[in-house]
Order: sequence, then structure tokens, then C-alpha cells
Amino acid sequence: MCVDTYKRLMSMKNRKLSFLFIQLLFFVSLTSMAQPGSVKKVADATFTLTTFKADGSILASTNGFFISTDGVAIGPWKPFVGADKAVVVDAKGQKHNVECLLGANEIYDIAKFQVDGKTISGSLSATISAPETVWIAVAPKSGSAVKAEVSSVEKFMDKYNYAILKSAATEKMNGAPVVNERGQIIGIFNAGGTSQSATDANYAKDFVVKGLSQNDVALRQSNIRVGLPNSLEESVVALMLSSEKPVGTHEALINDFIAKFPQANEGYYAKANLLVAQNDLVNADKVLQEEVNKATSKDEAHYNYARIVYLNSVNSANADKLKAAGWSLDKALTEVEKAIAIKSLEVYRHLQAQIIFAKGDYAKAYTEFDALTKTPFKNPELYLEMAQSVSI
Repeated sequence: MCVDTYKRLMSMKNRKLSFLFIQLLFFVSLTSMAQPGSVKKVADATFTLTTFKADGSILASTNGFFISTDGVAIGPWKPFVGADKAVVVDAKGQKHNVECLLGANEIYDIAKFQVDGKTISGSLSATISAPETVWIAVAPKSGSAVKAEVSSVEKFMDKYNYAILKSAATEKMNGAPVVNERGQIIGIFNAGGTSQSATDANYAKDFVVKGLSQNDVALRQSNIRVGLPNSLEESVVALMLSSEKPVGTHEALINDFIAKFPQANEGYYAKANLLVAQNDLVNADKVLQEEVNKATSKDEAHYNYARIVYLNSVNSANADKLKAAGWSLDKALTEVEKAIAIKSLEVYRHLQAQIIFAKGDYAKAYTEFDALTKTPFKNPELYLEMAQSVSI
């Protein structure tokens, strides 16, 4: 405290009040000094998490922290159950949307998820001992870190730590990072009843999204989409399984798939079919054109284009929308011929024969179907199509 300020305080009539005020400042100073600077730095990696219901009302609010600079985060799982949307506000007051879930465990109440934008991350520690002094850190605007003592440590899954804590922290700090005096995060704080614990943050960090994660029992409790795996093969599985999710969730995953794998055909085909289901043929056509331009497998792109146009041309009664999109049996035939010119696969030739049949050239269609019976593609459907070609 500066000298001038001190003199003004001492000149006040109520000397007792001045003395108490000085004592308070001294106490605050000691408390601040007791918190290591390394712990304060971790506070920059913290955030508040808010989840919302489908109607936009708040479902839950809690804490969390970032473990990478590209928005990978860890927080409690319970707030996500039944949530349709979630946002985080970082230590600087910046808002980030939660894009997808990357893993969760109900027993330990822990989740890994992705937010948009760049973030400040904390470093994790794989070691902890008892007794040890640690700190429960929160964003600077939310208050000061709370000192805690590790009373015992247990191992789970042979390599992760589960620490029992003693502190003055409350459930309002659930989800906050528990930090050692070196400024390393040793776990995520959880208080319930009279117990306090820190589950190893490395456990959530090691969550890996797979194709079948779309059907994970825990993750299905939230309406926020599950992220895509890193491999194309696993992501194709995820793409197929997501078709059972709400339309908005499925569409978000399709868009993510296209962004992540722009040269793969599957994303464009899924998006075009989704737009067709919404009766938006014009934009479906744009997506199919994009597939032709960007996908590596050009023959498959032309085949997908032809198949979607053909199925809608023979089944749709909406002539105006077909015309607006430029879709017709002639268009379908042109696209499948482009596919065959690149790679003459039997499945492409079969679609070509079906289009020829739909156009009314039954004799030529019969010849095409018959030719396919002499290939490995031979199946009962061909004989039925041949019979239909001669019975009309």
C-alpha cells in the first residue's frame, strides 16, 4: 500500500476501521502469494460450460479446461445428457460452440469434446502422490484457486490415477482442473456429498472416436453429434450409423465428413440423398456436381449422379422440381455412360440397362440384361428384368 494512502487512512476519525482494513489487505496479499504463479497460468486454460435443451433453455452449467490449442476440451459428462447444444466461455470471455463429442464415461463423469476456434491449453501430468498439495483452478473472473490436499491415490485401468481430495471447494467447482504446484493438471475435480476427487485427465485425453462410437451407449444420451474418427474407413462406418440420428445431427456429421475427406465420394452421396429427402433437387444437383469435380473416384461420382437422377426420374411425380434441377432419364443415361467410359463395371452397366428400360427401349434393355447374365454379376434380378423387357 502506498504511503499517501496509508496517511489518509490513519487520519480518519475511525482508527479502528482503518486498522481492520489494513489487516484485510494484508490477508488478501498473503492468500495471493500462497498460490503459485504456475497455478495462475493454468486458469487461462479454464472455461465455463453451458448446455441447452432443444427449446433453447439452459440445461446445466459447469466448468472445464482445454488440453490442446485447437479446441479439444475436458469437462463433466452429466451436463451433456439430454443436451442439444453447448457453448463454453473461456478465461478471456470468448465464446466457443461445442462442435462434437469425442468420448465419455458415465462412471467417472468425464467427457472429451471439441469446440471451435483456437484456445489456450494446460499441460497434463501422469504422476501424483499422497500427501501432496494441489490447487483447484478456475477462470480468474470466477474467483481464486482453492488449495487442496491429496489424501490418497488409487489406480484404475492399470495406468490412470484417481485421487481423493480434502479442500474447502464446493460442487460449483466441479469440472475445474486440479493442478499441482508445477502448474500441471493432474485431474478433473468432482465433489458430491462429503467426497471430493480428481479423475486423471489423461484418461479422457486418451479417448479415441471409432466408427461404432455413433452407437456408444453413453454418447447416445446426448443429441450433440459424435465426432468423426481419423481414418476414412472408420468415418464411413460413422457416416452410415449417423443416418439413424436426428436430421440436424446427421447433416452436421455429413458436412464434417466432406470437410475432412473432400476427395471421398461417400460424403457427397449422403448429402445429396439428404437433400433429395428434403425435396431440394436443385441443391442436390450442385452437391453431385461437386462430387464429380472433387472426388478422386470419378467413375463412382458419375455413377452416384446417374443413380440418384434415375431413381427420382422414375419415381417422382414432381415434374417442376425435376425440370428445375435439369434431371431426366437422358441426364441419368449420360452420367452412367461417363462412368462406364472410365471403368466398365457390371454394376454400372446394370444401371445403364435399367435406364434404357425406363426410357422404353425394351429390346435394347433385354440385350443388355442378357449380356450381364454371362458375367460374375449374374443374379435372379437380371432374369426378372429380362422377362419384363419381353412382356411389355
